[in-house]
Amino acid sequence: MLGLEAGFLGSYVRQNSAMGVRMRHKRAWTMPAEEARTFLQRIQEKIASSDIEVPHRDVLIRLRSIIEEDLEAELERSVGNRQEDQPAS
Repeated sequence: MLGLEAGFLGSYVRQNSAMGVRMRHKRAWTMPAEEARTFLQRIQEKIASSDIEVPHRDVLIRLRSIIEEDLEAELERSVGNRQEDQPAS
């Protein structure tokens, strides 16, 4: 039975890893930047808390990195759009 469970788990992990790669490139949702920054502060407070379980902390750390990546990408897009709007010298 262990072999069957390990095979299932390996398949599950591969599927989730592939989905994670797709999700990093196209989000199904967006969060306004100001809300995201507030949310990041709350996540950081939870991560720093001593009464959080390690698996939950790991999930929050991953969520924090996803939100930070989204904010950076949004900033790059807005800077790129501003540069395109300016006439060439």
